[in-house]
Amino acid sequence: MSMQIPADATKGETGSEPSPPRWRERIKALRNVPPVFKLVWEAAPAAVTASLLLRLLTSVVPLGLLKVTQIIIDSIYALSAQHKALPHYFWWLVALEFVLASLATVLGRIIDFCDTVLADNTRVTSAPGSWSMRPAWI
Repeated sequence: MSMQIPADATKGETGSEPSPPRWRERIKALRNVPPVFKLVWEAAPAAVTASLLLRLLTSVVPLGLLKVTQIIIDSIYALSAQHKALPHYFWWLVALEFVLASLATVLGRIIDFCDTVLADNTRVTSAPGSWSMRPAWI
């Protein structure tokens, strides 16, 4: 004897909202990712390439900030605890910290610009049974 799930068991608490998709449905939906990547690439390969490279560069900036901050803190600790002089390049490190923080902000803005260019140069068109992304000027 098998158990049957009532028809309204898939609805949310209010009875009108469907329940969130199950894991199997979510994994099946991942099949749509490669075609979407292909459509985006065909619509604006330069914007996609620039965006990916800038995102990669932006992900490395916090590591540089971390290392520079470590050197600055170690230098200040050596000054206060061991009475050593600050290294001659100390203020250059402080300036580098400022430059790296500014670079992260600027890169974020450029990434936003690339995303906007990609969105402005493409549009999603749908026809019964299919959809595609095309350059906006077509």
